Order: sequence, then structure tokens, then C-alpha cells
Amino acid sequence: MKNSENLHPIERLLTQSKHHHGEDGWLLPYLDVFILLTMMFIVLLSLSSYDLTTSLNQVEAQAKKIDQLQEKIEPLRQLEQEGRSSIVLEHWQERVHQVLDSIELRDDIALTLDDDYIAIQIEDKMLFDSGKATLKPEGEQVLSNLLPVFQLSAGTILVEGHTDNVPIDTSRFPSNWELGASRASSVVKFLVSQGMKQNKLRAISYADTKPLASNETEEGRQKNRRVALLLQMPDTE
Repeated sequence: MKNSENLHPIERLLTQSKHHHGEDGWLLPYLDVFILLTMMFIVLLSLSSYDLTTSLNQVEAQAKKIDQLQEKIEPLRQLEQEGRSSIVLEHWQERVHQVLDSIELRDDIALTLDDDYIAIQIEDKMLFDSGKATLKPEGEQVLSNLLPVFQLSAGTILVEGHTDNVPIDTSRFPSNWELGASRASSVVKFLVSQGMKQNKLRAISYADTKPLASNETEEGRQKNRRVALLLQMPDTE
């Protein structure tokens, strides 16, 4: 049995209350214990609230500092990424030019940068007869010569069919939309026949909605009648 001197204050009060006699003898020790416990809870609660408030204030202050740093760093990071992407694309554009030089097509095919893609613009007369969507033998040869270029692409190749704004209304092509789509599909089918993976190719028709030049002149309309192949280059040189 524990010596009363070694008891915790609360245990001592509870032990002493057992030895009181009479109907109201237990009230005073009970009230003492209740008050003591209440005071302890109040102190603990106030300390907890203080620590929580302090911690929250510190977290909020740190979060504000981090947000301020991110606001300053993000524009620099974006500029760095844009600059890097531009340099990489220009590098690949030059490599494609070298391939075109080697197959003597640089003067006949235009290269443009379109967002993250290099766009190879081939005038329709190199691939198709007027108003037709079947590849000419000469057109097949042009695409065959360009296969090394297409194989440089790191992602999906978008094959776009473009027309001028002169209306067409035949049984096969009720509008320029169908003509553009059929020409793009013909190019895709030929590339697949040459060993390119079909899940890496997409045929799209833009009809006359994305002209390169004015449709007011024959020269401008000729530039607008084209097939564009958009190649997504690797992220590294």
C-alpha cells in the first residue's frame, strides 16, 4: 500500500475523501479535485491554442514567402524554357534543311515553325493532278525521298490537307473539305505502305481556312493548295 506522502496530490485527495464520515464529508475534497482538474484543462487548452496559433502564423508566413519567390522565378523559368525550345527547334530545322539539300528539294519545299512542330509545306502540284487526290508517281517519289526526315519526328505526325478558296463541287468532292481530307489520307496511306507506323500519323483537312497567302492571285492560291506535314521534334539536340 502506498504511503500517503508519496501519493500524487490528486490521489491523496481521493484517498482522504474515503476516510471522511458523515453525509457531506465528501463534498469539499470532491470540489477541490474538480476545481484542480478544471484549472488544468484550462491551462492545457490555452497553451495548445497558443502553440497552434503560433504554428499557423509561421506556416502562413512561410507560404507567403514561397509564393513571392515563385512569382519571381516562374517568368524566368518560362523564358528559359521558351528560349531552349526555340534553339532546339532551330537546330532541327537546320538538320531538316540539310536532308532537303541532299535530296535536292530545298528550293521546292518550305519549312516553317509551328508551335512545337516543324511544318513541311509541299505544294499540291508536286503530289497531285489538279482536282485529284491520287498521288502521282512523282509525288510518291517526293514522299519516299522525305522518309528520313519523317523518321526524325519524336511524336505524332500531323498530315494536313489545305486548299485555296475556289469552290469545288464534284461527285467525289462536294467541297474543299473532302478534297483536303482525301489528299491528306492518300499521303498517310502511302507513308504506312512505306513502313511508317499508322498510329503515329493523323490526317486532317483544313480546306481553305488556313491560307499562307492571299487567294486574290493565282500565285497566292498555288501556295495555299498544299499538304503540310507537322513533325514534333525531340526535346534534345
